[in-house]
Formats: sequence, C-alpha cells, structure tokens
Amino acid sequence: MTEFTEPERNAMRAYLQRAEVRLSAMDRVATAFISGAGLLVLFPIFFSQAIPGLVGTFTLSSGSLAQTILLFIPFSFSIGLPLYALYCLLRDLTLFYFVGHSPGFPTDLFNPRFVFSGVAFSPDESPKARKEVTLREYSSDMIQFVLPFGEPQAKYCDEVIGSTREQIIPAERMTEALELQGIIQPQPGSNDLLVKTDPPEKQNPSDVLRFNAALGLAGFKERDLVAEVAKSEASLVRHSIGLRRLLLRYVKALLMFIITALVTFLLIGLVKEFQHWSHLLMAVGYLVWAVVTPLAVRLPVRRWIYETSDPRSRNVVGHDSQLVAFENVVLVACAVAGVSAALGLTVILLGH
Repeated sequence: MTEFTEPERNAMRAYLQRAEVRLSAMDRVATAFISGAGLLVLFPIFFSQAIPGLVGTFTLSSGSLAQTILLFIPFSFSIGLPLYALYCLLRDLTLFYFVGHSPGFPTDLFNPRFVFSGVAFSPDESPKARKEVTLREYSSDMIQFVLPFGEPQAKYCDEVIGSTREQIIPAERMTEALELQGIIQPQPGSNDLLVKTDPPEKQNPSDVLRFNAALGLAGFKERDLVAEVAKSEASLVRHSIGLRRLLLRYVKALLMFIITALVTFLLIGLVKEFQHWSHLLMAVGYLVWAVVTPLAVRLPVRRWIYETSDPRSRNVVGHDSQLVAFENVVLVACAVAGVSAALGLTVILLGH
C-alpha cells in the first residue's frame, strides 16, 4: 500500500469536499428534470385541448378517405414525437440516477442501485476509528434504525441475499471477515453472535446478514482515501456526461413541443373559422410543421453550441452520435410526415 504524507492526505480530503459540492450541484440540476420543468405543464394543456379539436376535424370532415389517411399520418407523428421525446427524457433521467454496477462489487453482480452510494469512513485514515465505527454499527440501535424489521422487509433482504448468493454483501462485511476484524464472535452452544461493543451485545445472525445486505444495496464500500478520490473523479465524469445528455434532450424536446403546440393551436383556430377548407389548412399546416420541426430540433447542437466553435473541430462534433441521434429520429419522422402532407395537399387540390 502506498504511504502518503499528511499534506498529501489533506489535499485528498480537500478534493473530496470540493467533489461533494460539485456532485450536489449536479444533483440539483438533475432534480429540475424530475418535475419535467415546463414539459409536464404543457402536456396536459396540449392533449386536453389541442388533440380533441383536431380529432373532431377528422371525424366530422366530408373529405375523401385518401385525404383523411394522408393527413392522419402527420397528425399521428405530431403526437408521437413529443411523447417519444418525453420517454427519452425519462429514460435518461432513470439512467442518471441508477447504476447497474457499483465500484468494488463483483462485476457479474447486477443489482441496480441509486447512483449516490453510501460513503464509508476510509480505513487508512484511522484503523482504530474504523473498527470502533464498525462496532457501533452492529449495535441493536443502529441495525433497527437501518432495517426496522417486519416480515416484508426481512423477506426482501433474505431474497436479495439468496438470489445474489451473498455477493450483494461487501467483502469486508462478510461474517468471516467481521470475525477476523474482531467485530463479532460466535457463541458456543448458541446461534447468537456476540458483538464486542462495551458492553457486548448479542445479535441474531440473520439480522446481521440482513444489515450487511442493506449496506450492499446502498453501494456501501470501505475504500481507502485514494480509492474514494478515484470514485469521486469517476462520479463527476459520469454525472457530467449524463447531465449533458439530459439537458440537450430536454431543450430539443421543449423546442419541438413548442413548435408542435403552436402549429396545432393555430390549426384548431383556422379549422373552426374555415371548416370547408379544413383538410386543405391541415395539409398546409402539417407540411410547415414537418419542415420547421427538424430545424428547431437541430438548433441546440448544430447552431447554438457549435456555431462559434473552432471550425477545425466541426467534423468531429458533427459526428457525436449521442447528441444527434434524437435529431435523426425526428428528421426521418418529419420526412415521412412531410411527404404524406404534400401528397394530401396534392389530392385536395386535384379534387377541387
């Protein structure tokens, strides 16, 4: 094990404090997306007022079946794309807050955990203090605080322990490891374990095992100070990438939804005023929507962020698939919707 001087250890402690502040700030940014920001406010208005109005146009219009089908395709995309954007946003939000593998646990163990894991006192800071902290954790008071056991809670922990073959338990909290550390001691002639606190306490082995499983479920792992710093650096990278995707996804979804809502409400007003030309107005409206929406969705990446970047890097960022994948989906959907609206407009004009 590498020995560090006290100034080096102080530098690592100071970094951990800064990292915690930065992670907290990132968490607050991500929390804004849980409320859906403006999207979840606009969606009920859109689907309660705009959609029923246009559905009525399809059912009451005297247009031909071909016109109705051709116009219903872009209408469906105008509903489906905002919903797909919301789905992608919620998916990215879930992936931001949950992780399938926590550092320090077996790589073949898949057990989704909250990304902000438990933080243990580093053993190399003070082995004596680490042992005292561990001893106090196995007091009845602490075990009941973490797991107020009723039948459902106990059964859940037992299922997790069995299904993971105890891999969910941190290695340093296995029963054998705790015995070697002098934390617990088997009682001859009894199933109880003796926790070497002052005074000693007897604990049920099943309760100790469930408590250890709870630590694993929280991603709790005793790491040396340098390992904790490494995890904090990796966490900052992971959160930065996740927030970039979340924010760009949200801005694109909001722009697309605003364009869709404006076109839809405008069409509702026009269709009510000029009912005889309802299909013609819808064909023109959805053709405009199919042209404008991809341009709006491309604004954040193609224009706002990278327009002022070094021209030499344009070819690199232009192929960042993580940032433009959603744009491609919108482009294809709007192309299909635009072609359908154009064909519908042609059929309507020929019919007149």
